[in-house]
Order: sequence, then C-alpha cells, then structure tokens
Amino acid sequence: MKKIIDARGKQCPIPVILAKDAMKEEKAVEIVVDNEIAVQNLMKLV
Repeated sequence: MKKIIDARGKQCPIPVILAKDAMKEEKAVEIVVDNEIAVQNLMKLV
C-alpha cells in the first residue's frame, strides 16, 4: 500500500523527516510539497 503525505506549507527539513519516517514503515511513499527546496532535498534523500 502507498502512503501519501501532504507536506504543503511545511518548511524543510520537515518534509524530509516525514518522508524518512514513512519509508521505514511503507515501501511506497508519495509526498506532496509546494516549494522547490523541499523537492531538491527529497531528491537527495531518495
């Protein structure tokens, strides 16, 4: 099952922390963000 996390409006590193914690529990994680810095940091994580 895929977990979806809505991290819109959250500043880094919160989206990265949420994604990292979710990946411990689920194999498929979708994170929704609304700023480019969060996207860049999430790409580094994966």
